[in-house]
Amino acid sequence: MLAATKHKFWDNFCRAVDRDDLRDVKDSSVLVDFQVEEDGRTDLLDDPHTRARDVIDDSVHPAAGPFTTIGWPAVIRDQHYETHRYAPALGEHTVEILAELGHGAKDVAKVQEQGVV
Repeated sequence: MLAATKHKFWDNFCRAVDRDDLRDVKDSSVLVDFQVEEDGRTDLLDDPHTRARDVIDDSVHPAAGPFTTIGWPAVIRDQHYETHRYAPALGEHTVEILAELGHGAKDVAKVQEQGVV
């Protein structure tokens, strides 16, 4: 599976496999391959087979609200996809990450006071 979500990735792939003839086989009217078009482009979300296999995950983010994602494309029996950790709010994990990088509480307080983080 190739996930060339941006046109530049597709172009680079075509060059790498010596298939420049395929570079123009893309929809240049959209910015990314999975962009939702005016008609909704919901065929994957509404596909009965995809829904029956539990590939589509409907969830609710605690701050952003309802959202839909694609789960595991290769479904394994009794291993259901679920979101274990939602996308963080801006700066939500800054202190945690700085601590993992070895910065103590004083260092973190200093950069917070300076407005760096």
